Amino acid sequence: MKMALVLVVVGLLLGPGYYVYHKFFTGRILHSIPLLPAADGFQPASFAVGPESSPIRIVLRASTDHDAVIGNTAPRLRYSATVRAEPGTEASFPVEFISTSFESEFQEFAAEVATLPVAHTTTYHVALRQTEPSEMRVRSSVLEIRGNTTEPDMRLVWSGAVVLAMGALLLVL
Repeated sequence: MKMALVLVVVGLLLGPGYYVYHKFFTGRILHSIPLLPAADGFQPASFAVGPESSPIRIVLRASTDHDAVIGNTAPRLRYSATVRAEPGTEASFPVEFISTSFESEFQEFAAEVATLPVAHTTTYHVALRQTEPSEMRVRSSVLEIRGNTTEPDMRLVWSGAVVLAMGALLLVL
């Protein structure tokens, strides 16, 4: 029993804990831009970064709420994020928030929009457009730009998942 609990804790730290730490907490915050609502999403945001901050990670943080859901589908909020570098390079990324509750609830979300290398000082423009109607309402949102970020080693993440599964299996047996 003790060994199973130790395996579960180690698995949680190595798997999901390690992954979330690297995706959302590594590096330093370069810009934190409050997003203002627009008809179909948010007003575009712009920021400049230099090569000393490479790679950068763009993270969308949002506070949402929704009414109680009668059906069996959790509320979703989907955006298309278009990131354009000043010289003209442009790419689109899907961003999705899925509620974990069917009750009326206030929730905080964070979603990685993109991780980008920066070769020289560049101004980026980010436009977020809602792609479909949603029952979720956005109370506030911030576009967070993190510099000098790192990517998680997926071997450690999968090792953590295996250790977690072994611990769960030992708890059941």
